[in-house]
Amino acid sequence: MKKVMILGLAGFLAYACTKDNKVDLLAEQPKEQNDSCLTVDMSYQSDIKSILTQNCASSGCHLGPNGVGGLDLSTYTSAQRIAADGEMMGRIKNTNGPLMPPGGKLSDCDIEKIQSWIADGAQNN
Repeated sequence: MKKVMILGLAGFLAYACTKDNKVDLLAEQPKEQNDSCLTVDMSYQSDIKSILTQNCASSGCHLGPNGVGGLDLSTYTSAQRIAADGEMMGRIKNTNGPLMPPGGKLSDCDIEKIQSWIADGAQNN
């Protein structure tokens, strides 16, 4: 009887540790913990523009020809210029002037995406 109980327990533990159950455990975690941050082949149009639009290119900030600091971050040309000279990452990481956006730091994932885009040449893709 003891051997049957041990084998039953071992079988249960083996079942509980299967890949499917690990995925179920991940699904129960908060969203921030199980989302992956993909930073390979960042695209200005698909990845970066939306981050800038949501956090930088808004009324009263860097939108249009009268944007703060003369920056219109709703355009690739302006975004690429400040990405190329290091100002964008300096402001985002608070190492070159005040932290941007002023409402609070971007998510680590968004920062990694922008940094990857810049490292790959800040292409208009």
